[in-house]
Amino acid sequence: MKGNGKYYIALNGEVHEVSREVYQAYYQGKRKEKYIYEQDQAHENHILDISGMEELEVESNCCMASARPSIDDLLIAKELHSHLHQCLQLLPEADRELIQAIYFSGETESSYAKMIGLTQPGVSKRHKKILEKLRKIMNNL
Repeated sequence: MKGNGKYYIALNGEVHEVSREVYQAYYQGKRKEKYIYEQDQAHENHILDISGMEELEVESNCCMASARPSIDDLLIAKELHSHLHQCLQLLPEADRELIQAIYFSGETESSYAKMIGLTQPGVSKRHKKILEKLRKIMNNL
């Protein structure tokens, strides 16, 4: 939805509000999928579509992984999430603000650069240094 600055994606029958970047990435992927399908049909190639596999009545010795994460995966993700937030608290405030803006508030490097009065390449360089610093903190803590 463009008019009010809010973006929505329908997944599994539910509508979710998302950031502009997520919305654009999602629909870019959809457009690419449609383009590949159209090219496939135009050239009479037949790519196996996983979404239609349940219609196939073929026995197979291999199994596809469940789309639902396991309890172990959920616990590991929760632990990593907690560890990340502990490590973020060890960064200087200015570094935390950049990470907050880009990863949690959905800002782009360009918009953040304008907001704080720097150039986008300057913010990009700083962003990379902060991520390297955060990686070292996470590995050592």
